[in-house]
Amino acid sequence: MGDKMNTSNAIKITLIVGLVLALVGAFIDVPYGAFALIILGLVLGFLGIGDSDRLLFLVMAVALATAANSLDVVPEIGDFLTAILSNASALISAAAIVVIGKILTARISS
Repeated sequence: MGDKMNTSNAIKITLIVGLVLALVGAFIDVPYGAFALIILGLVLGFLGIGDSDRLLFLVMAVALATAANSLDVVPEIGDFLTAILSNASALISAAAIVVIGKILTARISS
């Protein structure tokens, strides 16, 4: 039970740090911010996406990547919204790559 709780906390912390970095990175230049988002996304993909959530997560990743560049037409805040969603999309897309790798590995090994 302790390992499951530690993993759950690690997933929450990874997600929160990634989302805060995505938000902050929209307003200020964070050195190696994109690299950090990718690493956090890879960790999230390894730890946080269960078998039952894979399809939903992949659909969310595609939807987020598609929507990320569509808000720049909103006056005054559109550029910031686009930057936030683009950063979040980098986090989620990195996790989606891991999920796809897990799916392929499971199919090849079965």
